[in-house]
Amino acid sequence: MLRRCFLPPIPEMDIAAELLSEAADALLTGDLVTCSQKLRESDLRSIREHFDRTAGRIDVAIHRQSKNPQFIRVSREKQPRMPNAARQLEILRRDGFRCRFCESKVIVKSVHKIFANAVPDAARLGRSNETRHFGISNLTASVDHLVPYSRGGTNDADNLITACPTCNYGRGNWLIAEVEIENPFNRPPTIDEWDGLT
Repeated sequence: MLRRCFLPPIPEMDIAAELLSEAADALLTGDLVTCSQKLRESDLRSIREHFDRTAGRIDVAIHRQSKNPQFIRVSREKQPRMPNAARQLEILRRDGFRCRFCESKVIVKSVHKIFANAVPDAARLGRSNETRHFGISNLTASVDHLVPYSRGGTNDADNLITACPTCNYGRGNWLIAEVEIENPFNRPPTIDEWDGLT
């Protein structure tokens, strides 16, 4: 039976998104104390553990596969691997700044550096997963290829989709059919006031 995503998002993901929004609001008004406090509150290890369950070792119960896919890598010399930044932002806006698989709220990549410049201790812009802010790094949006680029996927709009890190890295190079995930384009995106902290 097809499902929307590997694992349902945990409540802490939505809590972290709201706290990050409050941190951004505080930063915009120059209130670095509140900004730092909200960042610390959103630095939730449970979000990192949720990511690790999906994007870590292959688990048949989660991935419905026991090993990585075997395929012949498609080589394309003239097509860039990713669309440019403006095109990626269009995709994020089209998808309501939500993962089209699990529907978690996501944030734009530039937010982490902005927070880190203002309050580096609270934003934790580290070099490893353990030293990076759990809430920010695991809610940072990516533009994913529905058919993976390595398997011939293009940068056409109908192959590009907003994904949270858990859904993106959990799927890797599998096709959605191989991991028994339904095509997220079969349902409309959630569009509301969430703006990805743009």
